[in-house]
Amino acid sequence: DDGSRQWQSVIHQNIPTSLAKHIKGVDSRGWRICDLDIAPKGRWYLRGESLKSEDDTSSRHYSWWSKNVPNETQKQLVRRVKTKGLRLCFGSHDRCLLLMTDKGNSYCDASSNRRRVHQTLIRRILERHKDKGEVFLVRLFSFDRHSKSGDSANEDSGRQQNGTQGAYFIHDNEGSQWNFSGYSNIKDHVKNCKDTICDVAIAGDGNWIVVHPTRFVVSKGIPEKLQSRLRKFYSEQRHRREL
Repeated sequence: DDGSRQWQSVIHQNIPTSLAKHIKGVDSRGWRICDLDIAPKGRWYLRGESLKSEDDTSSRHYSWWSKNVPNETQKQLVRRVKTKGLRLCFGSHDRCLLLMTDKGNSYCDASSNRRRVHQTLIRRILERHKDKGEVFLVRLFSFDRHSKSGDSANEDSGRQQNGTQGAYFIHDNEGSQWNFSGYSNIKDHVKNCKDTICDVAIAGDGNWIVVHPTRFVVSKGIPEKLQSRLRKFYSEQRHRREL
C-alpha cells in the first residue's frame, strides 16, 4: 500500500501443488488474493477477489480449499462462502475459525473436534461485535505448547478445559492480544513493539516473522531468500510512495 492504492506481487516455495495452481490462476487473471492460510498435513484455504478497477465496488469473491480439510470445517465454509468479508484461520488439532468482517465481526468456530478455538479469543471478537469495533487481523497457529503465566495485560495465559492452548494473535481497534504458547522471542517483540502489526507467521519449528507497515522482524532461522524478498518489497513500497 503506497497510501493511495494497493498492489500485490506473488512469490512462493514448498507449498502444496494444488494451492500453487490456484494462486497462479488468481494472479494470471489480475485478481487479488484477499485471504490465504496453510495448515499441517497439506491443508490450505485460498480466497480471491476480482476487481475491474481500483474503485470497483462490485467485486466478486471466490474460495478454494484442499480436499483434506475436515468435513465439519468444509460444511461451515460452504454455508458462508458467499460472505464478502470471510476470513479463515487454521489452528492446532483441527481448530478452525471463520470470521465475517462485513457482518459486524460475527464468527463461527469451525473446528472439527472437541478442541475448540480459545475462549479468550472468542470473547475478544464478541466484544468488538458488541461495540461495533473493527478486527484488523486474527491468526491461529498450528502448534500447542504450555506457557508460563502471562507477563502482560495483553497476554492470555489461560488453558482450555482440555489442558492445551490454542495459540493465537488478534489486532483490533482496541489494541492487540495474544497467546504464543511458550515462544518467548516473538512474545517479547510483540509485547515491546510500538508499530502496528500487519501480520504474524510462526512455523512449527518456532521460527517467525512479524510484518509492520514499513519494516519486518524475523527470528534467526528464517531463510535469507525470504528475507531478501521482503526487503525488496519494502524498497519498492518506499519508491512508490516517493513518486
